[in-house]
Amino acid sequence: MKLSLIVLSLIFAFIIAFSSVLWTSKTVTSESDLKNLWFGQPLDFAIQDQSDHYDPPSYPWRTSFTLPQENPTHIAWWPLVMDILFFALIIFALLNAGIKFWGESGEGKSEGDKVV
Repeated sequence: MKLSLIVLSLIFAFIIAFSSVLWTSKTVTSESDLKNLWFGQPLDFAIQDQSDHYDPPSYPWRTSFTLPQENPTHIAWWPLVMDILFFALIIFALLNAGIKFWGESGEGKSEGDKVV
């Protein structure tokens, strides 16, 4: 049971960590900022160079992660691993708490239930 919770937590954490680049954005204040944009949450791990693709009309300018085919993209592996472990720990704790509260049968415990 614990192994399946760990695996499930890691799978969901992987999905959340990689999707975090899609819901983060950065403010660019100069053209040199476009060469080194870091995306991700809570630690930035996706590095993108958008200097060849974008020429903003004025600064500051808000940008977000774009397709890797359009702009050179690199992954910083240690921050990504730390993000996955962070999310996996939270998900594992929530799943474990849910199982303790509802039990393995799926029925919630009421106030009248006593553990003997």
